[in-house]
Amino acid sequence: MADGPMDHPGYHPLLLRQLRKAGLAQPLSQATARLAALVGEAYHEQDRERRRNDRAMTLMAKEMTVLAEKIRHQAGLDPLTGTANRTLFRERLREAFAAAMPEQRVAVMFVDLDGFKLINDSIGHSFGDQLLCDVGRRLEGVLRDGDTVSRLGGDEFTLLLPLIYKPGEAAFIAARAIEALERPFVLDGNEVLISAAIGIALYPDDAEDGDGLLVAADTAMYRAKEMGRGHYTFFTADMNVRLHQRLLIKNRLLKAKGRGDLNLVYQPKICIRTNRIQGIEALLRWQDNRLGKVSPCDFIPVMEEMGLIADVGAWVLAEACRQVRIWREAGLESGRMAVNVSARQLRQPGLIDTVINIIRQTGVAADDLEFEITESMIIRDTESATHLLDEFRSMGIHIALDDFGTGFSSLSYLRKFPFDIIKIDKSFIDEIMSNPDDVAIISAIVTMGHALKRRIVAEGVETIDQYDLLKQLDVDDIQGFLFSRPMTPEDLAPLLKQGECYPRPSP
Repeated sequence: MADGPMDHPGYHPLLLRQLRKAGLAQPLSQATARLAALVGEAYHEQDRERRRNDRAMTLMAKEMTVLAEKIRHQAGLDPLTGTANRTLFRERLREAFAAAMPEQRVAVMFVDLDGFKLINDSIGHSFGDQLLCDVGRRLEGVLRDGDTVSRLGGDEFTLLLPLIYKPGEAAFIAARAIEALERPFVLDGNEVLISAAIGIALYPDDAEDGDGLLVAADTAMYRAKEMGRGHYTFFTADMNVRLHQRLLIKNRLLKAKGRGDLNLVYQPKICIRTNRIQGIEALLRWQDNRLGKVSPCDFIPVMEEMGLIADVGAWVLAEACRQVRIWREAGLESGRMAVNVSARQLRQPGLIDTVINIIRQTGVAADDLEFEITESMIIRDTESATHLLDEFRSMGIHIALDDFGTGFSSLSYLRKFPFDIIKIDKSFIDEIMSNPDDVAIISAIVTMGHALKRRIVAEGVETIDQYDLLKQLDVDDIQGFLFSRPMTPEDLAPLLKQGECYPRPSP
């Protein structure tokens, strides 16, 4: 006989409840018992399914928690280098500000990589990416626990030191970072070298918010770059004055050309053998009624930053060409007119058409012109620059490589690009009388340039001793205060009439 439903050990509690409600408390028939067993098994299977679902939901919840944390973590990381990104950096900076005690400081460092663009443009972006990853790892290697390395974008890195007591602690880290980055990097089996300039700003001394501290560190970094490679410097109050001066320059520059505040002065280049005027360089100057005379070193970088340089550059070329025509109509020969061409101008669409139109409108010949460009400009876009320079030369315009010897000068540039003239940077001329290395470098440049049939010009010649030595080294032309300061067209006219220029008497 079948067991009673109340006593059956395998029946599900829900089934027993249903049997009681149906009045089936007496022993069940075999058919009913079999049906009850099937129903009971369905209830048990439902319970098992519910438990499986509960376990799955619990596991899913745990996995979602882990995934959310992973996503949150990755969202704060730079996808290339694995260092903190801008968002995470600012979050940690806010946390550092909140946690800082009165006797503590928070340090932010802005790191500029000198040489990265050359590597990135010359040997490829994949190697540039690898270099950035290596830079991130080296910077992490010099920091303490709790410090942060962040890549803000491009080749810009920042360091956050959330807990220091003395500025010397930040200086120690900066020096270690510079040392680490100056060690050779190995990319695809080749050693490459870069250097760094680091600006340091402290909270709350230099700024009381994150944006202000980053601006202060960035400002200090530019000062470190001016000091030369491999330097770091702390933000100071006078830098703040310079920052405000830069902002004022920006505001005044917007209307400088329209007000007629921009003008050109001209400096002759002299053949070192004959003392004949070989050519003239046009130099941009700015006289502001509020700021006074503003140095080109101060306003030209700002002009480039603001995107004004292409428009102003076209104006400079047109003015210089008009001046050549004016001198020629007066019976004065100036030789070739040299005009500086900026990187932004080289990237400007329609530059060739602009040059052609200016030549036509002013009535000068293309052979009357010489374009001076710096090496750093052409390595940013080698293929495009080569095409442009070839176009200019095919028109008859001469091309000069300006400031040679600075940056990352290479023999390959002299072979690859269509230069007619090599201008040796003033920094080599300054110490030529006391530094045998500079003499050797200039001698090598001259030998190399002449072998490639390039004309060699020495810039910044200021003493008769420099002149005599450069003559011995077989430099072709010289330019500098020893012969003439930059002059107005009217002041230069007598020299052009004479046709020759000789060293000025020492004061």
